[in-house]
Amino acid sequence: MSGRKSFGEQSNIFAIKNIPILIFIDKNVYSEFQTYKGNQDFFDNIYSDKETLRKSKFKFAHVDHINVFRFIDLIRTKPVKTFEKVEEIENYIKSQLSGMFYLYLESLKQISDDKKILDTVTELNNITLRMDTMLNSVGKQILGKDKKEYEIVIENQFRILLDFFMEKFAENFDFNGTLDDDVLLTISFDTISEIIYDKVLTSAIPLISSDLKETEWRKAYSLYNTQFISDIQRDISNVSNELVIAKLNFRTLNEDFQKKVLPFVKGPEDVKKIITRISSYIKNSMEDLPF
Repeated sequence: MSGRKSFGEQSNIFAIKNIPILIFIDKNVYSEFQTYKGNQDFFDNIYSDKETLRKSKFKFAHVDHINVFRFIDLIRTKPVKTFEKVEEIENYIKSQLSGMFYLYLESLKQISDDKKILDTVTELNNITLRMDTMLNSVGKQILGKDKKEYEIVIENQFRILLDFFMEKFAENFDFNGTLDDDVLLTISFDTISEIIYDKVLTSAIPLISSDLKETEWRKAYSLYNTQFISDIQRDISNVSNELVIAKLNFRTLNEDFQKKVLPFVKGPEDVKKIITRISSYIKNSMEDLPF
């Protein structure tokens, strides 16, 4: 199946591909390894020539050859556990497996909870859409020729929806600092809002290929985020150099708007209301209050 995998699915795949590696080294061997590291040039010189090694008659107490230490030097970037008895390895593995199994169960529970929440939100959205359709159909019949009252009901419904979205907007978008009133008067906040509406809220954000490895996907995701915000900042700077984006969680805003608001946008008048609300919010947030 093609398409971007959910975060939960990505996490499970990532976990499977990156099975933890447990490295156990005899405590006496690891102690001698520390001696080797402290005198590495000396020992490497002795073991570099068989004749020199034979004449020195030097032997380590717990390993047969210096290559054991060279191998330890290669793998010690990973977590290492020393042991004296086999039972210590068994107990450690049991403890690690218990912890990993617990985390796995917790991740399954989180995925299940996330799916329930997503299903609930989707269902609520469907119910709201059905209620809106019913209001349009039944409301017109009940109110009959009194279209003015009907339009007031629809307008109030859209205003409430927009109020909720603006709370989310305030959490996920912000500019740096505040500006003097004289500067604010020179900025076309409606134009700024139109940029945000077109480029952030209603644009189709491309999916990043799920065929990439986890590290490559995260790098591509980060680069895309940086480039996207840079492009938005450039467009805003063309209107005013005074406005610098401090925070923009554009994916959250884009998803929320397209799922919860856009289905109820009936035409240009509703779009104008949205742009006006965003414009008013940004301007108010940039005002330099006298206290």
